[in-house]
Amino acid sequence: ADAGSSVLVHSPVAVRNLATTQTAVLSGLVLAQPWGGTALTLADNAGPVRVQAVEATGGQYVFGGAWSALEVTNCADASFAGCTFTGGGPEYGGLGYAHSGAIAIRGSSSAIALHDCTVRGGHGVFGYSNPPGPITH
Repeated sequence: ADAGSSVLVHSPVAVRNLATTQTAVLSGLVLAQPWGGTALTLADNAGPVRVQAVEATGGQYVFGGAWSALEVTNCADASFAGCTFTGGGPEYGGLGYAHSGAIAIRGSSSAIALHDCTVRGGHGVFGYSNPPGPITH
């Protein structure tokens, strides 16, 4: 994105399979997943990935669980600066079952550094009984 502006993206973004000689930089993105899906996935990167001023929100619960905002798997060097990551929340108006929000970041087998970032888990919602009562959250 241009300096001081951001780009709104409504589909998953992924950086995969960087060689040690390659670098990826993501900057100024707003990644919103309204229904199901991880907003940003980094996977199998031997080269460095730099993410700055990115706001990512995981997808809402859709018959199986909410989604994380960021998933980092098997990455040698993933660094984030000035980012906000929020786990996905529940589907409101569903079948009345309780739903938990998602964690914001999932990481495994990776070197991850966060600098001046905000990380929040998604909100959950209580279910209701039969006969249905009010949904509280």
